Amino acid sequence: MAAITAASYGNKVILIERNSSAGKKIIDNRNGRCNLTNTVPMNEFIKKFQRKGNFLRSAFSRFTNKDPHGIFEFQRTKLKVEDTGRVFPQTDDSKSVLEIL
Repeated sequence: MAAITAASYGNKVILIERNSSAGKKIIDNRNGRCNLTNTVPMNEFIKKFQRKGNFLRSAFSRFTNKDPHGIFEFQRTKLKVEDTGRVFPQTDDSKSVLEIL
């Protein structure tokens, strides 16, 4: 997300991947669906990180769990919200997420 944002401001970006291929961790997702975000209110989400939550607060004040919706919808990728509040690509296929990124 940082690389996408930096590039959107006209910066040159080089993304270095530790795995054997870019996006391997996205494709190897447990269920192959790629849970992109959730709809939990931000304060509730940060509480789940306990003491580390305060560290995340400043980052999440600029980039929230709602921002991935805009990025993927801009790319015309439909998302779906499940009863649990988890957000997945409508395709239920993590490869569709990798294609966008």
